Amino acid sequence: MKWATGKDYDVREVECMAMGAESCKYTIPKKAIE
Repeated sequence: MKWATGKDYDVREVECMAMGAESCKYTIPKKAIE
């Protein structure tokens, strides 16, 4: 996200196709890491 916003975010992958999920899903908090 830093390349798009200039700020760091705690992006987490919560589902993964390689692990059998239907799609890859990520959570991205609205507030950047300070």
